[in-house]
Amino acid sequence: MAGLIGAGRTEMLRSIFGLDRMEHGSIELRGEPCGRLSPARALARGLGLLSENRKEEGLMLNLSLAENLT
Repeated sequence: MAGLIGAGRTEMLRSIFGLDRMEHGSIELRGEPCGRLSPARALARGLGLLSENRKEEGLMLNLSLAENLT
């Protein structure tokens, strides 16, 4: 996914992954409609998200250092 700053790429990807509410549209994975995803459902379907703000959003403080590194 690529785009200029302010074009909405971050918001779109966060919505696809289930972090933000979608206002319009639908999601298809491998040609099949999948409805609204939650982060847990997105992970179970093989999606992943690397936050652009890893300093504030990239750590899972309830996990160990080793788990955060991998």
